[in-house]
Amino acid sequence: MSLKRQTEAIEVSVVIPCLNEEDTLARCIEKARQACREHSIAGEIVVADNGSTDLSRAIAERHGARVVMIKEPGYGSALMGGIAAASGQFVIIGDADDSYDFLEIPKIVEKLREGFHSTGRDAIFTSLDWQSIFFFARSEMVRRPD
Repeated sequence: MSLKRQTEAIEVSVVIPCLNEEDTLARCIEKARQACREHSIAGEIVVADNGSTDLSRAIAERHGARVVMIKEPGYGSALMGGIAAASGQFVIIGDADDSYDFLEIPKIVEKLREGFHSTGRDAIFTSLDWQSIFFFARSEMVRRPD
């Protein structure tokens, strides 16, 4: 189950790379869901599972996330696989260990809609033909030049 309505295009894909995060994953998914719901953001939650041996996959499915299995080991593979599976105009990525505040998604989406991106070294922003990708940032957002 995704956050989008059946007739609505997905604006934001929240990609959560995951490897054995059963203790914190549900909290991350629920925060992302709450942020999108409370701010009317058409979104989906994609958990990119990189071979979890705990209950992470079942937890993600139970909380309505779409789980994609990433066979190639490694964090980078989970990121790339999750991004490839995402269907939103924007992709926001946060780790499954609850180290990022998914309730901040609306602030990021607002800035992305305005054409802003992050310049900080704790964030990566890039434009692709089909979407924009954004990692949670702890830095200033600046407007992209036209």
